[in-house]
Amino acid sequence: MISKTLSTGIRNAWYGLLRAAAVLSLDALILAAAAMAAVDGTAMDILETPSSVFSGAPSEDGEPLLKQMLHNARAMKAYSFESSLYVFVKNKRSTERGRFYIKSPNLIRFEAIQAGKKTGSVVVRGPDGKIRCKAGGALGGIQITLSPDSRLLKASNGISVIESDFASLLGWAIGRLQGGLACISGQLDGSPQIVEMIEQDGDVVERMSVDPAERLPLGWSVFADKKLSSVIRVENLVVSADLPDSLFTLAGWKGAKSPEEQVSELSSEIASLLASRGRQVPTVWVFKDIGRVLDLLRGKAIALKQASLVTRAEPGGAGQRASWAPGAQEHLVISATEMESLLSVVDCMTVSLEILERRSLTPGRLHSDWSGQASACRAAVGRLIDFALEENPNEGGMRKSLDDVLSFVGKLEETRKRGIDLL
Repeated sequence: MISKTLSTGIRNAWYGLLRAAAVLSLDALILAAAAMAAVDGTAMDILETPSSVFSGAPSEDGEPLLKQMLHNARAMKAYSFESSLYVFVKNKRSTERGRFYIKSPNLIRFEAIQAGKKTGSVVVRGPDGKIRCKAGGALGGIQITLSPDSRLLKASNGISVIESDFASLLGWAIGRLQGGLACISGQLDGSPQIVEMIEQDGDVVERMSVDPAERLPLGWSVFADKKLSSVIRVENLVVSADLPDSLFTLAGWKGAKSPEEQVSELSSEIASLLASRGRQVPTVWVFKDIGRVLDLLRGKAIALKQASLVTRAEPGGAGQRASWAPGAQEHLVISATEMESLLSVVDCMTVSLEILERRSLTPGRLHSDWSGQASACRAAVGRLIDFALEENPNEGGMRKSLDDVLSFVGKLEETRKRGIDLL
């Protein structure tokens, strides 16, 4: 095993959603610099500067360097690293730390070392492609199967931890260049190589420092409105020939199918059916399967509304503070993640409905209505997960979110029927 300890950060989950996340004042910038005091000052000053470091300095096209970094990342068969993510929102800095294990082609393990209410959680994507999580914190170590876009997988910058391998992130960066961003690179005195991604108006949106020998990122900063939005650091990068597959399974995972796994399998089955049809018009049988999914979503929301999630020391007592009923947080999170899996299938219908509209020569908003309703429903389910992670229950918030889920499921059902009418 070859161990390579890098002096500072690499990108964890660093992209567009970060830009909407934060506005950083001068005071917060000073605080960020202080937090990085252990890192070489010159390098960090360069990373944190919102203006291009190449103003008046020589630079060259940075895309070849990015592609070389991507090649090197893909060449690594297995590796691990520790990451620190700093996100700045409204003059406040949040910090998350975790440990990643990556094995080609698609295995990943993430351990949340410091992540607020998610501290202690472990997420794996195993050899079977399933994403499983052992929840930490107040959820008491429950083990659940998650959809790839689950709220539980999101870091504080809004990006999923299972999309945090170097190859995926660098590939995504290169793809962004097709959207109009410019990329330049160069090296200043006393600094590592620097890559900047710049908008057409000259604003720097991302900057990374690069190990000149290894051609791998050392640090990554993201900017919004000429202000620092996030900083990523990586330590203890270890590149190895192999990692055992057992690392990408959860100890004690039960072989029997849990209810959420059964829902996940139903979701995968229908999603695969939609994918196998490519760009074909959905059949009446597909619409019936989607109807089953919506029925399941509705049933789970109704069951949660009827469940005893909250308890009081004096039932009905005026002003008595509510607390979670035994097992209520776990029940809420399991039910909400099941609904996320079902909504992944709902999302798959958007393209099919667009094709149906075009071929029926019927102008309308079928696919856009479906997409908006599904997104709103997913947001409501995401809020349920957020509530489940709170120390004390938010009865009003949970009730409102469940009402929203039922409302949007009803609208999706109406849109589904409109789709059937176009067949």
